[in-house]
Amino acid sequence: METTASKRKSTFETRVHEIDFLRGFCIILMIIDHFFYDLMNFAYVWVKGGFELYNGAYSFASAYWTFPLRLAAHHIGVFIFVFLSGVSMAFSRNNWKRALRIICFAVALTVGSRIVTSISGSVFNFDFNIIHVLGISILIGCLLKKVPSWGLISISCGIFALSVTLYYLNKFEMIPLDNEVLMVILFPLGILKKDYRYADYLSLIPSLGFFLLGMVFARRFYKSKTSLIKRYEIERPVCFVGRHSLWFYIGHQVVIYGLFLIYSALCGMPNTF
Repeated sequence: METTASKRKSTFETRVHEIDFLRGFCIILMIIDHFFYDLMNFAYVWVKGGFELYNGAYSFASAYWTFPLRLAAHHIGVFIFVFLSGVSMAFSRNNWKRALRIICFAVALTVGSRIVTSISGSVFNFDFNIIHVLGISILIGCLLKKVPSWGLISISCGIFALSVTLYYLNKFEMIPLDNEVLMVILFPLGILKKDYRYADYLSLIPSLGFFLLGMVFARRFYKSKTSLIKRYEIERPVCFVGRHSLWFYIGHQVVIYGLFLIYSALCGMPNTF
């Protein structure tokens, strides 16, 4: 009988490990990112509550969050993750099912975050973020599966052009933000009202363009659906995170935020609720 350990080893050795590794690495960076975001918010409340001991923690977390290199790395990491999700289209047995599952998670995340926001008074609105983007992108990827690579590249270029156009139209206030119907249509495309409050947001464009380019990359370099580089045992933990990225994405913030709440309670300090 095959043991559990051998099953885990088989999974690690049969999957395209470099995709899992890069995806896992992006998730780990995101977890670190969110840890410092939560630390910044909690430390701010602690300091305001008279616990000046945590002023250094707040200053460090704030400096990290606004550091230019971190801001650039954040955007690069997000688009690499979306690109890899496009590559993964080539390895999934049922992308339609995967898209619907992620969309269901996205809807549940939005509803749950709205409930938490209404109870706590803090902003936890996950109305449209990377989960929503991936679900819709995979769905669109399924519809465009038979489009040739040059067609996908052309569509990607069009998406990038549209993204730049909308950015400058919004910058120069040429989009009527008071039109509710138009705002509902443009909301997933990155056009937000100035008073809109959210905890996390990612627009569908230009993300969809990177996703489609990932599909093209897979057609060119992963025709055999096998790894392109040598596998190392040390990669296993990061690959595990990459294989279960959806669960880590959904669960990590609950764990981090929960630990901060518990720490606040144990030390008798105020929290963000």
